[in-house]
Amino acid sequence: MAEKFEEIAVVVDQSSLGNGIYDLTLKTDKIAKAAKAGQFVSVYSNDKSKLLPRPISLCGINRDDDTIRLVYRVTGEGTGTEEFSKLVRGDKVRILGPLGNGFTVQPGKKAFLIGGGIGVPPMLQLAKDINAGIVQTSGEEKNSGQAAMEGAEIKTAVCDMNIVMGYRDENTFLLDEFKEQAASFVATEDGSVGTKGNVIDAIKENALEADVIYACGPMPMLRALKAYAAEHDMDCFVSMEERMACGIGACLACVCKTKDKDAHSNVNNKRICKEGPVFDAKSAVMSNMSVNVAGVEWKNPVTVASGTFGSGAEYSEFVDLNRLGAVTTKGVANKPWEGNPTPRVAEVYGGMLNAVGLQNPGIELFCKRDIPFLKQFDTRIVVNVCGHSLDEYLDVVKRLADEPIDMMEINISCPNVKEGGIAFGTDPKGVETITSEIKKYAKQPVIMKLSPNVTSIAEIARAAEAGGADAVSLINTITGMKIDINRRSFVLANKTGGMSGPAVHPVAVRMVYETAHAVNIPIIGMGGITNAADAIEMILAGATAVSVGTANFVNPKTTEQIVDGIAEYMDRYGVKDISELVGAVDR
Repeated sequence: MAEKFEEIAVVVDQSSLGNGIYDLTLKTDKIAKAAKAGQFVSVYSNDKSKLLPRPISLCGINRDDDTIRLVYRVTGEGTGTEEFSKLVRGDKVRILGPLGNGFTVQPGKKAFLIGGGIGVPPMLQLAKDINAGIVQTSGEEKNSGQAAMEGAEIKTAVCDMNIVMGYRDENTFLLDEFKEQAASFVATEDGSVGTKGNVIDAIKENALEADVIYACGPMPMLRALKAYAAEHDMDCFVSMEERMACGIGACLACVCKTKDKDAHSNVNNKRICKEGPVFDAKSAVMSNMSVNVAGVEWKNPVTVASGTFGSGAEYSEFVDLNRLGAVTTKGVANKPWEGNPTPRVAEVYGGMLNAVGLQNPGIELFCKRDIPFLKQFDTRIVVNVCGHSLDEYLDVVKRLADEPIDMMEINISCPNVKEGGIAFGTDPKGVETITSEIKKYAKQPVIMKLSPNVTSIAEIARAAEAGGADAVSLINTITGMKIDINRRSFVLANKTGGMSGPAVHPVAVRMVYETAHAVNIPIIGMGGITNAADAIEMILAGATAVSVGTANFVNPKTTEQIVDGIAEYMDRYGVKDISELVGAVDR
């Protein structure tokens, strides 16, 4: 068993690579000489309130200078990674490593080295080691007439390779260094550099071929590569990430589903920190949870309902926003809204009433403060837009046109002041009109959020589709009222409020089902979702994605639990792609 070391490492250098990405070099005593490409170290916070270490993959290993290089993303305010980003030359930090198993390279087989997002950095050291001939091999193959003994140093390159990297935008960090190692190809989500799309799109566009894949990146990418490898009869080895605690395999916190039972615990789980992070893709169960909502790919189908999550900052203390498919913000208007008088909320049987009144900071402060905050995370940004008139909606839509957001959700349950306070979303003609006008100016896909307070939700949905909506979300809250019988007065200052929570879930499922049979655009289902079963029910009814609202107040970590629950359900029933579940109740 490879030896592990606990050290006090000294910061040699640190720099920013842009978009919250940092490049940290640490001087070690023993870790650098023992480390292999694909392994990681656990980095401990100097803040004693943060008990658990942060696992960070090795981007570089300088065995002569005894230094390691860590390229990492800051995951939010107040996090351990934010603390690490403030380290300067001479500072000290406690680390444990090298941990996990690195890449085992197959000599002589032409390789794809593929990285995506923050999975790009660990592929750099692998490329260098392949060229230097010092990678770990299986011990069963030969290269250039030399025995490929495990751990042996081979003086010539172990294999030919092409490097394919996937980025979100033009911040193609480390790309110049990859180009020094081998032919390098790039895919960007926005098309700003290289191929527009994902790494497989880049492979196809450049007609690249290989015998084996070595990859690290987000789970949707790894799932796609596993499928691509199977389709082309290729071997595929993937480096997987999961939240860790001990980092040495004792706590069983970081596991992935596998086809075979592991020897340690006799279940179909393997420890990522111990048996991984690199696995043969054939042995790992990686159901595809990514969904396409109006041309925007989410890593999973889970977002949050507007008005229940702020704009993410408050909940980021409890929820890893990187794990969500999208964050849907609180409604934002063309100028600040004070909202309704208090009391604004009331508990009712099986749910709650709210009459907050869409209090919000206005679009200018939102763009200055909230969008930059959300851009720190690997999640889609959906901005909820509200207004009292068409002009107010259009002011916000135009202002957001050039902002780095992914989608807009238009709340048409707002009262139309020009029509006597009647909600925009209750009249089919009005829905079609406001949708078509918004689409004239919107540069991002438009989701129309539908009110359940109508005679026919299907008719309203068809009107939104006719107006050019890219997707619809439903249901918004159901208008309700609560009276205090002892005081003989209304519980809410506004008299009425929107009812949400588990009690409305059956109504929401029915409306999602009816809408799915009425339109051909994606549906985001919401209403009383409190667990994975509720979310799956929505998807089976026809929703492409789901939005969690009131349950966030009950348990701040509900969204993460739902993501995990959907994955477990898919593994249990052998569902390879979540698209198989959308509308499956009729199949």
